[in-house]
This record gives sequence, structure tokens and C-alpha cells, in this order.
Amino acid sequence: MEGATIAGRVVDLSSHGMAMESTSPLRVGGRYRLCLAAGGEKRVPVVATVRWCRLTATRRLASGEVAPLYRAGLALHRGGGRAAHCASEAGWSPEQSPAGEATPG
Repeated sequence: MEGATIAGRVVDLSSHGMAMESTSPLRVGGRYRLCLAAGGEKRVPVVATVRWCRLTATRRLASGEVAPLYRAGLALHRGGGRAAHCASEAGWSPEQSPAGEATPG
């Protein structure tokens, strides 16, 4: 699994899957290594496969450019239960989203 890092925000998380928002699209069927930061203290590595990815919105940046916002659904393979447990311990809610970084494989 090699490639560029894609930053995102987790909007839903369970032991089997998650939904993530990013300004970069994730490849459907692609396998990614994710590193979730719950509460900014713990970093939890997980492996996931993208099930779907959709353009959901655009936003205007301070520079005047329009940036896309994608939402993707991922099935978790390794570390999913641990990620959900750590997020729960940290009092995670979608409003206090764990940050995520995805590296495509």
C-alpha cells in the first residue's frame, strides 16, 4: 500500500465501517491504510476498502477557488473495533470528528 496521504474527516464510525469526508476522491474498490486520531491524543491504524464515493458539495476557499467535498463509505478490515472503541472512549460524536488520513494501496 503506497501512495499520497489524503486528509479527511470521519462523519460516522462503527466496528465494521465508516463514512469519511475529504476534498480528494477515494477510489471505489481501493484498499487504504487509515490513521484515525480520536480526541487528538490516540492514533489508531485501520485498513479499509472503499465501497462508495460521491461528490456531495463544493465550497469556496479564501482564494476564491471552488473546492469539492467528497463523502465515502469504507468497510473496515483491521483495527475497526479498536477505532470505534477509542472514539467512544474519547466521547466522539460526528460534531467532534476524529481526523483521518488515508494512504491508498
